[in-house]
Amino acid sequence: MERVKLMHKLFLFIALLALLGGCLAPPVAPNAAPPEVATETPEVTDTEEMTGTEEMTGTEEMTGTEEMTGTEEMTGTEEMTGTEEMTSTEEMTGTTGSSTEVGAGQVSQSADDKIASIAGAGPSVITDDASVLDWPAEPGAKPVQLREGTNGWVCRPDDPITPSLDSRCFHPTYVKLLGVAFGPDREAADSFGVAYMLNGGNAANNDDPTVITPIAGTDWQTDPTHLMITSPTPWDMSIVTNDHHNGGPWIMFHGSPAEHMMVPIGQLPEAVPADDKIGNAMSAGPASISEHATIMDWPAEAGGDLIELRAGDNGWTCMPDDPSTPTGNDPWCIDEVWMGFLKANMSGTEPQIDHIGIAYMLQGGPVADNDDPMVMEPPAGQAWQMDPPHIMVLSPLGWDAELFPADVAAGPWIMFDDTPQEHLMFPVVERSEGN
Repeated sequence: MERVKLMHKLFLFIALLALLGGCLAPPVAPNAAPPEVATETPEVTDTEEMTGTEEMTGTEEMTGTEEMTGTEEMTGTEEMTGTEEMTSTEEMTGTTGSSTEVGAGQVSQSADDKIASIAGAGPSVITDDASVLDWPAEPGAKPVQLREGTNGWVCRPDDPITPSLDSRCFHPTYVKLLGVAFGPDREAADSFGVAYMLNGGNAANNDDPTVITPIAGTDWQTDPTHLMITSPTPWDMSIVTNDHHNGGPWIMFHGSPAEHMMVPIGQLPEAVPADDKIGNAMSAGPASISEHATIMDWPAEAGGDLIELRAGDNGWTCMPDDPSTPTGNDPWCIDEVWMGFLKANMSGTEPQIDHIGIAYMLQGGPVADNDDPMVMEPPAGQAWQMDPPHIMVLSPLGWDAELFPADVAAGPWIMFDDTPQEHLMFPVVERSEGN
């Protein structure tokens, strides 16, 4: 009997344990979904590449120090706003990578790269010995001098904001006037300022120098290779134009202290045989001018009149190779000021210059004497002076020999100094050795 009671107690104890075990287990609802597993978003490593369609969140960090906001998109043709700052150490990502090639908006360059970018901005006789002044690292900062020069010229490297190579070189006369408000202080300079941009350039706006990048809906203005001339007094807009599509010289930044004349050059035309008088005459200047210029031949005899070969409609006149200079090919393309100057010389009267005059001789040409316009042939035993392709500038103020030498090998030089025929010669290519 005692044994039966013991067996009964053991059975009850086992049943109690089973009941307690069932109460401790969590209930499972019918048709319940499996528990959700939390996953971590993998981090982007420094070497991970982004595809062209991948989007960045507002908290995702870019390599380097640059951060993009959640709404900012970056494309291969990203434009900078007028308030965006670029520093000399910022590197552009996207299609430019980390290239140190100058131009194309590239901004991360060494000092040596920046100095190298002035090559071709002007003749090497200028760029080789010019001071090089960097662009400011940020608005309001002072520009850094990258190299001290010895010839008085100041060159600036490729502008990091613009999309193509646009280095430039300024004569001291230009630096003296640049940014000075029109008035007595500017007029006291009493000389036109000159500068080279033989690599061409870009402008965000032709009329407003405070526009740093193109406004919405517009693009960069692409300018051909050119010279720049700044005046101590405002340009007379009844004589010149600010239309940069007109094909000839135009005024940039009219009405501002940065106002200056742009003298386009473009691609040098190929030489044309002298017996093709119209084609030869047109080869003297840019096609944008010569295609619409009047073509005049030289007089058939001394004292005669110029002979019209073709009528034009842009105020310019081109003339073929001058038969009085037996050596070299020397056609001309001249504006109305130069035409008046030429006619006065041909008639034996003193020319009256009341405005800047521009003439092109893009085939170059010979001259018997650099100083005396009355010398028709070189003295016995001397050769013709062979000038490289150049632009000639008449000035109502004359040209100061202390500012511009008569040395044909020194960059811009004065021809026929201190005579009524005085003008400034701008070489636009390198001078050949020995000339």
